[in-house]
Amino acid sequence: MAGENVHAARHPVLVLRARPFVRLIALVFSIVGIVVFFRFGTHRDVIRAPESPPEASAMSPELVATAHAQSEVVPETRRLLQDSGVISFEASTVHASAAQSLVAISVKRLPATSSGAFLWRVERGTAQPGVDYERIQPQVVRFIEGQAVRTLFIPLINSPATSVQHGPRTSTVALERVKGGPALGRFARVTVTIDPPPTSSPSIVGAAS
Repeated sequence: MAGENVHAARHPVLVLRARPFVRLIALVFSIVGIVVFFRFGTHRDVIRAPESPPEASAMSPELVATAHAQSEVVPETRRLLQDSGVISFEASTVHASAAQSLVAISVKRLPATSSGAFLWRVERGTAQPGVDYERIQPQVVRFIEGQAVRTLFIPLINSPATSVQHGPRTSTVALERVKGGPALGRFARVTVTIDPPPTSSPSIVGAAS
């Protein structure tokens, strides 16, 4: 200790000059350390950010909810189909006489646990709209809850002379499914045959001899 004091006493100017220099070096190292920390520490955080799985980061809550909703579409459609039931004609052919005023065709539905609707149309064949039957535009018919049968009516045009001349004539009635309505069953189309009216045999009157 005495030697150091003697050395300091011998070189007082060197000691005073050395202390500011040491402080300057310490300050420089502190600044460099701060710069390195902010630069490389932030870069390290940026590099580590994408380490989370891309699938997890890409699936936002909105997309997850949408995916769940889409997965429920098929069961919901099946439920509606089951509730609306299946519709069908009773047979593939129906006969009517030209002497009738209309043709009645039944459409049956099973099961009939809820409401539902279907579309039907008349397709021309040898029977012509406006000549053999009234022109009918495609129509939507609705079932109420629990209703199992609906009847379609086709008004006929009475023209016995034409019926006898041309013989039987046919047209087709077709069912079409609408959104949320019953599915189509076995007989979704029926051929309607309009037969000529029956002719009466003339009575024979014998002359008395």
